[in-house]
Amino acid sequence: MALAAANIVPVERLATLAAPWQFSRYPDQSRSALLALWRQARRQPPRSICCPWKFCRPPSGRSTRTAPSASLRHLPGLDPDSPRGRRFIALEQWANEGEPLPLPAARELVEDLFGADLPGTGSWRVAGGR
Repeated sequence: MALAAANIVPVERLATLAAPWQFSRYPDQSRSALLALWRQARRQPPRSICCPWKFCRPPSGRSTRTAPSASLRHLPGLDPDSPRGRRFIALEQWANEGEPLPLPAARELVEDLFGADLPGTGSWRVAGGR
């Protein structure tokens, strides 16, 4: 969504982390679970104009609290108590938390991107353009 916005309004710089484009590459089970959770939540009247970021991510089978530990297993020799290890954990936690999204953006993310993979199929249109 940030890349799309950067094509509509002038921006000086844009950095993305783990920004997928082909959402169909996520496991079907994760995408289906996210859509089911979204549809269930949409049956209730909204309590806010925003949606928590954690709700808009496909389930990965691990909680944010365990994400740094799981990631560290892939980095042999990195001491989690070392300055480098603590920086890595802080970055992982920051990347996994995210900011709440306005409900229309959350809907588009869950239904159009994760659900229908509109960017991956070349069907996603931003502000009426290509």
